Amino acid sequence: MDEHISLNVFMHYNKPMKNIIDYIKEYGNLTLEEYPFNNVDSLILSQISYIKFENSSIDIESEIHLLSDFENEIDTLCMDTRVPELNEELFLQCIHSLRYEAITISHLQTNFDKDNEKQFCAMTFHLPNQTDYIAFRGTDASFVGWKEDFNLCFQENIPSQISALNYVNNYKTKHKLILGGHSKGANLALYAGIYTHNSIFCIYNHDGPGFLTPYQTDKKVFKTIPQSSVIGLLLEETNNYQIIQSDAISILQHDPFTWCVENGDFIYLEQNDQLSKHTQSTLSKWLKSIDVNTRKQVIDTIYSIFSDYENPKDFRQNISEIAMLMCYEATRDLKLQDVEIQTPICKMTAKELAGKKLAVVPILRAGLGMVEGMLAMIPAAKVGHIGLFRDPETLEPVEYYCKLPADCEEREVFVVDPMLATGGSCIAAIQMLKNRGVKNIRFMCIIAAPEGVKKLQEAHPDVEVYIGALDEKLNEHGYIVPGLGDAGDRIFGTK
Repeated sequence: MDEHISLNVFMHYNKPMKNIIDYIKEYGNLTLEEYPFNNVDSLILSQISYIKFENSSIDIESEIHLLSDFENEIDTLCMDTRVPELNEELFLQCIHSLRYEAITISHLQTNFDKDNEKQFCAMTFHLPNQTDYIAFRGTDASFVGWKEDFNLCFQENIPSQISALNYVNNYKTKHKLILGGHSKGANLALYAGIYTHNSIFCIYNHDGPGFLTPYQTDKKVFKTIPQSSVIGLLLEETNNYQIIQSDAISILQHDPFTWCVENGDFIYLEQNDQLSKHTQSTLSKWLKSIDVNTRKQVIDTIYSIFSDYENPKDFRQNISEIAMLMCYEATRDLKLQDVEIQTPICKMTAKELAGKKLAVVPILRAGLGMVEGMLAMIPAAKVGHIGLFRDPETLEPVEYYCKLPADCEEREVFVVDPMLATGGSCIAAIQMLKNRGVKNIRFMCIIAAPEGVKKLQEAHPDVEVYIGALDEKLNEHGYIVPGLGDAGDRIFGTK
């Protein structure tokens, strides 16, 4: 990525500690014979399984190909992942290291079934030490993927578990066989490892949820969870896990790039923190307090709220709340200055925004849905409006309205629009601001497609971009997949 391009994803990543990428840089010159396969190696392969190899021009369903064969298109394949730049760096570090360069990949299998609430992907890595590592992909960004996760609370078997078991049962090898995964992928690895008739050397479970019915197995299982684990302790009835230090907070610790590495291994802690303990206790008590049918009703109701296209009130509220949360992230680096104030008791020194004034400029009409949330955080900001519509045939933006604060060129301007699809509208809106002398511009959206992000960065590399979620792709009509549909229609009920 160009060093002048700033892409700040809502799920922020700090790296004060060494992580899995640093591990490759330090130990990548050691072969598996010189430094044996371990927890960190397993997490690396589990993370690589998130890369969308199924979108490659290379067929890896049955034939084995060197990982390096994907180097020329890895940026495209990583675009659809949660953190493209980190996944790309991880992959490139692997294929250019002595430790991983000889690894091959085969037997890619994917299945996405909305009707049956199934999101499944598995692949096999062939290690040079006569070991096959079957990696199961965790949850992607789709509603279906997350719904299948929650179904674990009331279903004995989710569809992906059955697919994972069939994958392992049908896999024939004379090599040592290891199963592993992260998040839901870890749950699938454990399920398949417990019930398969094939011989399994060991199973790596990286922060994966447990099962509705507690399991027993004589298989060798290595489970790792971050110190504030939420996902990995869901339905977990044992204490057979290792706790890893993370440099993130709360639920963000689920991200493998936040797990801390030192001296060729994770940094292990003696116990998880109070937040993790409280979360596990609360969830456990809640699940035990209601029967399975009630759990299903609760989870289906929650899912319907997020997937309901017919309720503009709920959608508007969700857009506004997300915008407010994102506003905090987008303004966290604004400079502050001291100001003296008088309290009922005495004088004191407080902080206020220094220098530039702020403005929020929504792109009509969908951008209006984010204004209330923004103003809740920065109430003194002025509001401008830019009106654009997308030509249905050319998909190009057409200007029809522009009204900005008189001193807009002196302000820090936040352009807001819930959806970044083709990038045409936001590119045009930003250019309209630049033509009027505005120099300090940031763009915020709820959902983005990789194609739109790329075009925006190419057109305006000086503009910082804040997104809530990076979705899979654009379809042939220029809509984000899985996306949210037409945000304007859903906000105003005009569908």
